[in-house]
Amino acid sequence: MVLAFLLFILLGGPSTAGSREIFLGMSAAFTGPSRDLGCKLYQGAMTYLHHVNQQGGVHGNTIVLLTLDDGYNPEPTIANTIRFVDFDDVFCLFNYVGTPTVTRMLPLLSKYVSRPLYLLFPFTGAQPQRKPPYEHLVFDFRTSYQAEVKALTDLFRQRGYSRFAILYQADAYGRSGWQSMKNALAHHDLTFVGQASYRRGQAFEDSFEPQVTALAATSPEVIISIAASEAAAGFIRDARDTGMNVPIANISFVDPNTLINLLAPLRSPQGTNYFANLINSQVVPFFADPDLPASREYMTLIAASHDIPSRPGCKMPINHYMQSGPISFEGFLNAKLLVRMLETMGSFPDPKDLPRAFAALDGEDIGIGHPLRIEPGHSQISNAVHFIAFSNATMFPVDAQTFQVTEP
Repeated sequence: MVLAFLLFILLGGPSTAGSREIFLGMSAAFTGPSRDLGCKLYQGAMTYLHHVNQQGGVHGNTIVLLTLDDGYNPEPTIANTIRFVDFDDVFCLFNYVGTPTVTRMLPLLSKYVSRPLYLLFPFTGAQPQRKPPYEHLVFDFRTSYQAEVKALTDLFRQRGYSRFAILYQADAYGRSGWQSMKNALAHHDLTFVGQASYRRGQAFEDSFEPQVTALAATSPEVIISIAASEAAAGFIRDARDTGMNVPIANISFVDPNTLINLLAPLRSPQGTNYFANLINSQVVPFFADPDLPASREYMTLIAASHDIPSRPGCKMPINHYMQSGPISFEGFLNAKLLVRMLETMGSFPDPKDLPRAFAALDGEDIGIGHPLRIEPGHSQISNAVHFIAFSNATMFPVDAQTFQVTEP
């Protein structure tokens, strides 16, 4: 089992007389190849929660974030969840990261019949938590991988591409993306021309030449990558180094900041541009959009967040830890949504009232360019898919009309 440890940080100043604490439990990868996701999602959430607690909390309640490392593995996630509930008595679970981890802990949500147990805003676009019997126990902000893959497939079909290949992680996350792409291609009367998988946990330093060779042999026009960040970067490196310059599209589980940090320092004899024809789908608006109130608030608060301690296990320099981007922005918005829910629950919030508080988010404006919409019978807030492209190791927002493919 991956070594797990507990972070107990009281966000904000010292408690005042009569103040109470609301405990949240977050299990995520804080070590291993996927640690950037856990660290940055935590960073974004902490940035907003710290701000709220500094202003007096919610109805006088201070929000306390408890974290445990699962290394992006299911077994520690299950153990962490049990500890959060049985030992820490958390108000709810929050900000979990990953499909193979979340899907394995879902049965625990219905196990605790003596008390309501809800998971709020996990970082996964998989389908299981959106279906019975868990759809009323998990509240999602982000849209599904199915929607992301469809949006990417439609984007390239509009440009005349018909030969699609897929790289996917060999686990529940990868299979979810694989099925989503199969369904998306079927809408266009197409199927994969090539597919390759890799083992979960592979790092950037590992070779992805076998996957590159397998896909290159099928002459794809575009590759959809259902990968983790380091694996995605390793595949891009090896594909470009072997002269495969077709568009490569990643979904939102791949952190654009990680791609930049890993690929930008590379130098090849051929002067390879690792960022050409590279696009990521995203489930949040562009984090630095000056026209969005939430983006402006995020950029302002994150610039002033150096007094927030780094989560132990997030072994990255402070300037990297504080790097703004879509992952930490999603964590920021998750925390913002949680606070909105708590604001409707009064001074003594009860977990059993979380479904009502979630439903009350419908029509709310949190500064992302449109009111929140929750479809009847669903527990998902957003259906939006956005796109990020790259130039000179810099990311920028694009839409389906402005994204251009550079011919090799």
